[in-house]
Parts: sequence; structure tokens; C-alpha cells
Amino acid sequence: AMAQRMWDASPYDVKVHLTLDRREALKDADFVTTQFRVGLLNARIKDERIPFSYGMLGQETNGAGGIF
Repeated sequence: AMAQRMWDASPYDVKVHLTLDRREALKDADFVTTQFRVGLLNARIKDERIPFSYGMLGQETNGAGGIF
């Protein structure tokens, strides 16, 4: 839903299609991307807050939170 709202607000003619079927997802595709969040928001909160409590940047991807 978030991806669709982003594209709806953009000037580009893009279609967002969600499926669990790999063959359906790849059929006639020019571009494929995936998005997932391991541990959902609870993990993100920990990734950002634990390093911050030690005075470090709590950035969740390549900061201290994304490494441990």
C-alpha cells in the first residue's frame, strides 16, 4: 500500500503488483524489487535505540544497529 501511494504521487507510469507467486511476479517484468523488515517494528526500535543509549548513531541499516 505504501509503495502504491508513492507511485500514485509520482509523475511516472508505474504499476505496483503484490503476489506470493514467484512465476506470476516475474512474468513480463522489466524491473523487480523486494522489501521486507526482519523482526518488524520491534526490531527496528531496538536497532535504533540500543546504539543511541551508548552515544552512537542508531541507524538501522549500516549504523551500529544494522551491524549487530
